[in-house]
Amino acid sequence: MAQAEQAYEVRLKPPLPWQRKLDLAYHSEARFVLAVMGRRAGKTTGLGRISGRCALEGQPVLWGAPTHDLASIGRTKILQQWRPTITRTTQTPADVDFVGGGSILFRSFERPGATIGRKFRLAVVDEAARVKRQPIYEDLLPALADLGGKMIAITTPRGRTGWVWDWYQRAMNGDPMYAVIHGPTSDNPDRNIQDFVEIARANMPDSLFRQEILAEFVEGEGQVFRRIADAACLASYLETAQGEYAIGCDVAKHQDYTVLYAVHTETGEVHAMDRFNHLDWTLIEQRIADFVERWPGMIWLDSTGVGDGVFDRLNARGLPVQPFKFSSDSKQNLVIALCNALEKGEIKFPADPVLISELESFAYEQLPSGRFRYSAPEGMHDDCVMALALAVWGRAQYTPVVMGWV
Repeated sequence: MAQAEQAYEVRLKPPLPWQRKLDLAYHSEARFVLAVMGRRAGKTTGLGRISGRCALEGQPVLWGAPTHDLASIGRTKILQQWRPTITRTTQTPADVDFVGGGSILFRSFERPGATIGRKFRLAVVDEAARVKRQPIYEDLLPALADLGGKMIAITTPRGRTGWVWDWYQRAMNGDPMYAVIHGPTSDNPDRNIQDFVEIARANMPDSLFRQEILAEFVEGEGQVFRRIADAACLASYLETAQGEYAIGCDVAKHQDYTVLYAVHTETGEVHAMDRFNHLDWTLIEQRIADFVERWPGMIWLDSTGVGDGVFDRLNARGLPVQPFKFSSDSKQNLVIALCNALEKGEIKFPADPVLISELESFAYEQLPSGRFRYSAPEGMHDDCVMALALAVWGRAQYTPVVMGWV
């Protein structure tokens, strides 16, 4: 008499709309499915649903990721979702075996050859845009050949380059071998995630919000500032003033630089700049006074820390100066204002290599609170960026001033 099969109870959360679309795409004729997702949209959960079901059918599955840490997040999710059906787990290598003979192997693509010699019915690749082309085409795709396997690449987009962008183009052009689905973060109904979306909307530049939250392919991935080359269109700085200016001043004394930019209040053109360091406070203040005398207008000055005393002394001399206190919120507001000015073509400047380098390297970091911190990478400067941002901020609220200081 045959032994009765044992029943296993697995309770999965109801699928989100995009996860239903992923199921349909996986069961379509397409061999390669691309899921373009926003942050915190439920990517790992969606991959866990499909890969676990495939393993329960007795099939070999690969869960790939750009790093071991990301692969381990996937392994944790599988253990949470499918524990009643798991017969064995190992740490090194990180494998999970299921009843019925199926398995999921968790591998990173940090080194070539992670999948050589293997055969898979399904391969899922998390954060696919962070994985290079070579391990996908040379290592992984051959491992799908014997079993007629399928591959799901799930990712937040990272610019219009690379193999992920190629797949997207193939799917959008109607290639039946490729399918694409789209899932912005806002599709996740979880209240905490919805709150995160609103925080991101308020604190991220528009282009970054479109990429990270709306899951759109935008140009210049990884950059906070875009359309820099379009803005760097002036032949040179000017020799003489041509009206009134909004002047941004980021103050420093030793390692960093004091930087001033003069933005024409009507045209948005940067007509002058000054950048210096290793001066005492008297010389710093005199150089700022000389700059505003030559380029008349209002100064918006970083009055945080050492800048507070500089503001007091400049104000006492009668210079038209407005203090700007830096905090996480106020700096975000400055950055967003400069981003918007660049993207709307409202600011123009000469092709200054120092400024361009700072704009191109300026970075953001997502904090545990969900907010974002903006700064130069470690070991680099952002004085030019902040001075220009102060000038752009000042221009937006500029009123004519009466010059006359002592």
